[in-house]
Amino acid sequence: MKEEIIKKIKDFLIEKGIKDPSFDLSPNVYLEKGDYFTNVAMVYAKNLDKKPINLAEEIKNSLDNKNVKVTVAAPGFLNFFFDKEYFAQKIYRFEEFVNVLVL
Repeated sequence: MKEEIIKKIKDFLIEKGIKDPSFDLSPNVYLEKGDYFTNVAMVYAKNLDKKPINLAEEIKNSLDNKNVKVTVAAPGFLNFFFDKEYFAQKIYRFEEFVNVLVL
């Protein structure tokens, strides 16, 4: 899912005219602020003649993923909260797959 989010953000930035965007989607130390975060809006806001907080909102609005909640925090951070049920289902399916292999 992390790679999917990175790709969507890169596609958004390329569409806005940024050539070869590069940024990190990092684990958040403060889990109340999300599972992952990025400062991508602060990195590219000046290039797009926008305020970081406004660019962060635009990026948030461009992301369409029902398994991730995205919030914006000043001065332009994007915080990602992954749906725990989504991952629980993935783990369950993986366990079923492993059990089939073992048996």
